[in-house]
Amino acid sequence: MTRSTPRPNVLRTVLLVLSILGSGRLPLAAAPHDARGVTLLLQGAGPAVSSKASEETWGEYLPDAGGRLHWTGFVGYLVRQHGWNIGGVVRPRAEQVLAEHLDPMGAAPAGRADVYILASSLPAQTDGLDSRARELASAVAMLRSLTGTPRIRLVAYSASGVAARIWMQGGLENQPYPPGSVDRLICVATPHLGVGTLARPAAWFWRRYGPLAPDSDALNRINRHLALPPDVRFIDVVIQSSAAPLVDSGRSYRPYVRLPETQVRGLPPLLGTGHDGVVHVMSAQLHLTPTAARYENETDQPIQVVVCTPPAGPVDDVGDLTLHTLALRDPSVWQTLRELLEQPSADPDSLCAEAAATVRRAWAEQIARHLAATTVQHRHPTGRIVAVEIVRCEITARDRHGLHCAWQAQCEIEVRRMFRQPDWQSCAATGSFTLDFDRFQRPIALRESATEVSD
Repeated sequence: MTRSTPRPNVLRTVLLVLSILGSGRLPLAAAPHDARGVTLLLQGAGPAVSSKASEETWGEYLPDAGGRLHWTGFVGYLVRQHGWNIGGVVRPRAEQVLAEHLDPMGAAPAGRADVYILASSLPAQTDGLDSRARELASAVAMLRSLTGTPRIRLVAYSASGVAARIWMQGGLENQPYPPGSVDRLICVATPHLGVGTLARPAAWFWRRYGPLAPDSDALNRINRHLALPPDVRFIDVVIQSSAAPLVDSGRSYRPYVRLPETQVRGLPPLLGTGHDGVVHVMSAQLHLTPTAARYENETDQPIQVVVCTPPAGPVDDVGDLTLHTLALRDPSVWQTLRELLEQPSADPDSLCAEAAATVRRAWAEQIARHLAATTVQHRHPTGRIVAVEIVRCEITARDRHGLHCAWQAQCEIEVRRMFRQPDWQSCAATGSFTLDFDRFQRPIALRESATEVSD
């Protein structure tokens, strides 16, 4: 029987994308306190081992000009601008987490907290990902007991997303994942397919990077053999350069994706080339793995992908290796994460066909903006893209799985001059392309693309 409307889980994803994609985003109203659930923030795996690494990832508890302590960063954004309550920092000991291991840094004096930070212990930071996964499992169990919340929402930065999957997919011996423990896993710049250019040499000095090689046993197990839990929603926040994405085909990752080679080559540049200096955009997309394909086919629930393009900064060039960490200091990324966290878990009752078209249009505008920035950057390789504005975006709908787009963009670029102040220039970029979508409204192919730039 032919369906007249999209399936419920697809509807949920369409609403999520509607609220986040592009400059024409549809902002969500602030969710009631009870709708937020309990969120646990997880740090990544950097080269430096520190007892403050988690706080430095998500914000720091510092005095202001008046001497009053407050949270900065993403946690400060949630607390001061949106009324969230922080419950403190969870500090595991020997892969075990008890209630007394909760450090109440700036915790609200009364009421249930909305967000906690998991500070990986020093042994877990120096070990592989299994230790992080065990500490996460113990922390989730403690928070469920402490708060009375049955399902925890996880936001995992970088390699912690892989550690979370190791636990949730049953990769830990004698520590299985209890079904119903996690509501959603939001992975930010997580190398699901590994870090091809950095993992192997880094593993010579730091053991913890060994599992992040694309051909490692750990990634092979969770990407090909161990199933994703069907009761969890998975969302990837891909960090892509806004100014000058490096032209990188991601060839080293192609043997590990579920798509045929011809489809991989046809991916839109926004999703197929470039990286944040550490994680390639293809590696940051869980839905490209074989185990994700089984999850989507069996549950009919999509793995969502959202692309954020934070600025690299005023002094960063195309080779900047810090965008991976700078992204978590960007307010646009904070807004995206908050909207993903505050989205209700329940499926919407209905959605008109026009909404799906709006999702496709939002993707088309974001891809056009990316094409404009890339083309202008190649025209001015020593410059820095300051702003890209889409001034025209004409959509011709082909069918429910494709469209044709003719677009025009205005780009502001700062061009550096030797021994002189930078010059500010304005460029006009025009182009057109044909874009295909899969059944979950994710872009899968960019065809017949043409772009021109005039100064």
